[in-house]
Amino acid sequence: MTAAIATARSQRIRLPLSAIIAGAFLVILLATSIGLAFWGPDPNAYDLTEKFQPPSLEHLLGTDQFGRDVLLRVLSAAKLDLLLAALGTVIPAVIGTVLGAVAGYRGGALDSSVMRIADIIQAFPQYILLVALTLMLGAGWQAFIVGAAIAAWVTYARLVRGVVLQLKKHEFIESARAGGLSGTRVLFRHVIPNAVPQAVTFAASDFVLALAFLCSLGYLGLGVQPPSIEWGQMIAEGQSFLQIYWWIALGPGLAILAVGISMRAIATAAEGVLAK
Repeated sequence: MTAAIATARSQRIRLPLSAIIAGAFLVILLATSIGLAFWGPDPNAYDLTEKFQPPSLEHLLGTDQFGRDVLLRVLSAAKLDLLLAALGTVIPAVIGTVLGAVAGYRGGALDSSVMRIADIIQAFPQYILLVALTLMLGAGWQAFIVGAAIAAWVTYARLVRGVVLQLKKHEFIESARAGGLSGTRVLFRHVIPNAVPQAVTFAASDFVLALAFLCSLGYLGLGVQPPSIEWGQMIAEGQSFLQIYWWIALGPGLAILAVGISMRAIATAAEGVLAK
């Protein structure tokens, strides 16, 4: 009997190969980027004798207008892009999860107030709101984090609130209340832990959107500023040479695409696990 239960549990949490490969890719990408920061060559070092070199065995993704190795710069930028995209996902997720859980559990005027604020924010297209906040706060990664925290929590709040409204009807919540637990303890010990998996699953997909926002801001010159390297910024630098020296923008574009596909595979796997 015990063996059967253990087998059933292992089957429930078994991840598809695509998710395992995607996770391994992201770990290797991040580890490589961090390692290059300590032991690699300077990705910003000019070498004008090597400028506009096409992809080759020496430079797998070619070189840019300053002779800088595109692959080296793509890998070096990964740690900053992944970290900022993660922060741009986690911070709104935490804010939205807490607000949604409290609003759904407490109900009444608090619930109405949180949802009205969410309605106001959601009335504006998220990307336009994020750009507007960045313009107000000034260019830089700090503006992206603050803008994401203000603009992106709404979806999490609505999602978690809906889950909490369903959880309130379950018997174990009524039992916890009847057992003398305070409303706050019930909320944080029983309600939020059962609502978090939904938010985490959505966050895996939302990470891709956060990365797209970050790179879009970098492309517009509103995100990470030089000498820091960022994929959107690299695409903007290569745009002027796109017709002839296409590889300059191709490298960071492929990196964004690969990370997006990987996170989508992880999100799909998480949805499958949660469904079981």
